[in-house]
Amino acid sequence: MLIECTDAPCAAAVAMTQDLLQRGLRDAAVLLTRSERERAASLRQPEARADFIASHALVRHVAAALAGVEPARLTLVQQCRHCGGAHGPPRLAELPHLRVSLSHAGGIVAAAASWWPVGIDLQRRDDEWRLAELSIKPQQWLRHECLVKLGLAEVDDPPAHDLPRGWIETEWVDASMGARASVLSRRAVRFLGVEA
Repeated sequence: MLIECTDAPCAAAVAMTQDLLQRGLRDAAVLLTRSERERAASLRQPEARADFIASHALVRHVAAALAGVEPARLTLVQQCRHCGGAHGPPRLAELPHLRVSLSHAGGIVAAAASWWPVGIDLQRRDDEWRLAELSIKPQQWLRHECLVKLGLAEVDDPPAHDLPRGWIETEWVDASMGARASVLSRRAVRFLGVEA
């Protein structure tokens, strides 16, 4: 398995897309459903396509590590609650009570899984200048994106300064990758190592 099993209530992982696809997940596209492969194929930029495939495969590996099953046994389903399209909050068909979230940003992917609601967002550090122009701190933006994924905020809402009561925020920063991530959950998050 790409990621070792864990007994943590909430787990997350971050990795470079090319590391996953070239070494750890050479057959990543095989894990994807037909709908996911079609969505990936519709992306014009090869980098965006690779990020999509890697993040969708990684979320299965993180969930599998938490649930103690093989990633190939997990079907990721997305359906928009507004239009019915094959996008929107991800879930696992076989494990409806295991919550999952994923993110990707310019060659880096992140995924989280938990038995409680969870949201993860990722940002490249070299994109932070855009937030500075809006007087928004990077961690504040990541938190906002996590809240949107959890259905606790709308995209157009101003980023909150504080966490909602009862939520735990776990921050992750890796200077060598040039990225930062944030995970919101009701339980402590363990970041798992990825053997790429």
